[in-house]
Formats: sequence, structure tokens, C-alpha cells
Amino acid sequence: MTMATAITSVAFVVGDFGLSLAAIQAPSLSDGQRSALFWVNTALGVAIAGAVFASAPLVAAFYGNEAVGAVVALLSVSFVFNGVGVQYRVELTRQGRFGLLAGQDVIAQFIGMVVAFVCILCGLQYWSLVWMQLTIAVVPLFVMLYCVSWRPGRPRLTEGLRPFMTFGAYTFGTQVINYLSANLDSILLGRASGASALGLYNRAYQFAFTPIQQVASPLTRVFLPSLAAAARNGQLLRAQIGRVQTVLLYGLGSVLGLLFVEAPVALPWILGSEWVGAAGLLQVLAVAALFQVGGYPFYWALLALGKTRVLFYAELGPRLIMLAGLLFAAPRGPSVVALVVAGGQILVLTALLVVSVRAMGNEGLLGSLIRPMLVLTSATAVAAFLRPFLGQIGELGQVVGLGVVWSAVFACSLLVPAVRRDVASLASVVRSLAGRSGA
Repeated sequence: MTMATAITSVAFVVGDFGLSLAAIQAPSLSDGQRSALFWVNTALGVAIAGAVFASAPLVAAFYGNEAVGAVVALLSVSFVFNGVGVQYRVELTRQGRFGLLAGQDVIAQFIGMVVAFVCILCGLQYWSLVWMQLTIAVVPLFVMLYCVSWRPGRPRLTEGLRPFMTFGAYTFGTQVINYLSANLDSILLGRASGASALGLYNRAYQFAFTPIQQVASPLTRVFLPSLAAAARNGQLLRAQIGRVQTVLLYGLGSVLGLLFVEAPVALPWILGSEWVGAAGLLQVLAVAALFQVGGYPFYWALLALGKTRVLFYAELGPRLIMLAGLLFAAPRGPSVVALVVAGGQILVLTALLVVSVRAMGNEGLLGSLIRPMLVLTSATAVAAFLRPFLGQIGELGQVVGLGVVWSAVFACSLLVPAVRRDVASLASVVRSLAGRSGA
């Protein structure tokens, strides 16, 4: 399943050609533009499904495993549902119905798990994961069709699509290069080292990156419209970027810091001793994920400013360096691959910071990035240093003790007035988002 999704995930990147972000960022959308975008996205979904289905034998030959080809062929159906649902997600985003967007994802995940468990009990093995993914693709579409009153008109050409296509083209290019740098590691590692090494790496990668991937996509829908509205006022935009940076780094960064500290003890305890080899990989990938989190606000700011061309070229160089490093690292094992991924994320963040400072000015941008990084690094370093001294209190005791130590060091950082202001800002934004989701 991991081998198959490492290949098919690229179709989700191609899925809407960046048009959904273009539509979210646009100040207004006419009925004709909505309908045209719907039919374009639907046609793309059907075309991608056909391409993925046709590629199944090639994927099987690449891995030397016929079962992978069968999985790819069935997964291709999900892209049709994805293409049909793109414009409905845009409509919900522009209406600010974030609670419904989050709710449909939760419902889909829950129903998908139920389907998977039933399939497991029926002896379908890895096919259970395939049917789970198909369920997760289908359920949100039916929820949106029920909850959104808008329906597309007949397919026809309409004026005013060119800005969307231009915006989407550069966004699409950025997403493709991001996809390649995020998935080539699994593809090459699976081919060079086999399923066991890939399994260890993939489990560590899932623990490190799944939390931020689950949060980043919804937050893009939440933050992008407000950032686009603030884009004409440089001071207001910088202030909003600073607040977003605070939310992400203190929120997600705390999770990643605890993962780094707890990994050597908690991962084998949770998954079993055979997964102990994933602990060191998780620590390195948690560092990589932290730098990726730091880059998200700059990514959103450049989208809000409509500077998709600048964004594309800013990420192109670092991502190409990362891709070259992965080609070198894959035959040398998952540890070297993880180090290359971490180094690549540092380069990406540096490039995004430089172009964002040029686009918006430096006022507050560096502080909102560096201050949380220092607080999180300090708490993590102290807890990691004290971990060997907690070895006599059992695995559960170590897990709890490390969490307490990390939290205590973080609490001490609140003695710094700037950190207290950051945490107060974080609490304010969380309350605001909770209110909007409830609405």
C-alpha cells in the first residue's frame, strides 16, 4: 500500500492544477466562473483517473510486484470523486463553513476505519486499506452535495479564467516539485532497500509529518482568504503572518518536540520492539517537520500576494538539491535519507524567508520565527539530556517523566515577556478559530 500511494499521491497534486487555491484567493467569483472551474476540475479528475489506471502495469513492473499494480488500478477511482468535489470545497471555504469542512473529514475517516475493520475481519488483508481510502474519497462528496445548495451550470467557455489558470500554473508547479521531494524518498528507498526498510522509514515519517499534514491543509483554507484580504496593507499582512507563525510553531512545534524526546522510549513501547529501528529516524524527521512548519506561513503569504511565480522559483532550487541528495542517499539506507530530508527542509525555509522579507519587509518576521524555535529547542534539549537519568522508572514512567520535564522547561520560558505575548496571541487565535468553526 505504501509503495502504491507513493506513486499515486502525485495525482492528488495534479488533481486541481492549483485552481482551488486560485479560487479561494480571488476577491470574487461569478456564477460562470464557478461552473467553468467545476467542469475543468471534473475533467482533470477523470483524466487523472484514466492515467493512473493505465499506469498500473508500469508501477507493478517498477517494484517487481504484481499486487502493487492491482492496488493502483483500484485507487484510480478516487480521483474522479476528488475532481468533482474540488469546487464544492472552495464554496464552503469562501463561505467560512470550516466546521462543516472539518466535520466531513472526520466523518469520512471514521466511516473509512469502520469499512477497513470489516474488511480485515473478512480476511481482505491489505485490500482493507484500499477500501478505506476509497471510502474516505467518496463520503465527503456526498456530504457536500447535501450541504451545499450551489449546483454547476452546463459546461461552456467563460471569460475571466485566465488569471485563475496563470495563478494555478505556478501553484501547480510548486506543488509538483514539493510532491517529488516529499515522496521520492519512499519511492527510491522501496526500490533500493525493500519493504522492510521502507516500512521503518514510512512509520517514522507518518508519526512526524501526519500531524502537520492533517492541520496544514485545513489551515490553508482558513488563513488564505484573510491573508488575501490583508495583502494590500503590508503592516497588517506582516502582523497576521506573525500570528500564524506563532500558532503553528508553538502548537505543532510542541508536538514535534515531544515526539523527538519520547521516540526512543515510546515508539517501541507502542508498536513493539521490532520497530525500535524507527525511533532514530523519527527524531531526525521531527526536526525536518519543524522546519517545514516554519515555512508554511511564508508560503501562504506569497500565495495571498499572488506571487506564485516568485514562490515557484524560491522553492525550485532547494527542492532540486533535495532530490539530488535523495538519489545519493537511497542506496545508503533510511538514516541517510532522513538526514537529506531534514537538510532540504532547512534550505526550503531559508529560501522562503528570504523572498518573504523582500516581498513584505523584515518587521517582526524574523522574531516570530526564531523566538518559538529557541523555546522549543531549549525544552527538547533539556528533556533529551535528562532521559538517561529516568531509565530506572520503567517505560511508562519514562514517557510521563519526559513529558513533565519538557513541559516544565517550556513553562519556565514564560518568564520572558515576549514569550508570554506569543502564548497570549496563540490563545487568542485558537479562540477565534474555534468560534469560526462553530459558526
